[in-house]
Amino acid sequence: MTHPEPSTFPRPEGTRYWELPPLILHPFSDVRGPDLLVECSRAQLMLGGFLPMEGFQREDLEQIVLRGRVCEVRMLYYVVLDIDRWLEQCVEVSARELALRETRLSRGSFAALLVGESPIHVHQKLTNWGVADYKALFGRVLGLIAVFAAWRRNTRPCGAAFCWTTTAMPTVSSVAGTR
Repeated sequence: MTHPEPSTFPRPEGTRYWELPPLILHPFSDVRGPDLLVECSRAQLMLGGFLPMEGFQREDLEQIVLRGRVCEVRMLYYVVLDIDRWLEQCVEVSARELALRETRLSRGSFAALLVGESPIHVHQKLTNWGVADYKALFGRVLGLIAVFAAWRRNTRPCGAAFCWTTTAMPTVSSVAGTR
């Protein structure tokens, strides 16, 4: 499905366009998600003394904040999966097209495009989920993708667990040899 939308990007006359894979953001399964995030924000303001406690006990507010944080992490998890898949698909498209292959587009190129020129339908979906600042969300998501990509590069399977292969972290064999 194509979502033609105006771009703030200046485009020279005769510019060729390529259609990227659609960015499909799957809703996270908690139907109370947006409401829970709002409750979490209110509870944080109450705990911080910015709003009256309204009869809540401190422990109750802390539980609301905890549930909200778990909901945020779950949402980030699913958005990370969706965006990571989309970035990989975009790199595959650019590698198949001869004219794009020469530009050496990377995951970072498409990540910048996502943050700077994301489609309106993506903004609308995230707003419906209660996301006020999609650029901040995408920044967190891209940061998590980078951290986990680095972790995957620096680990290798080792039986039921993972062994670190960098010099900063010992492997199972080097630990076993020191005892």
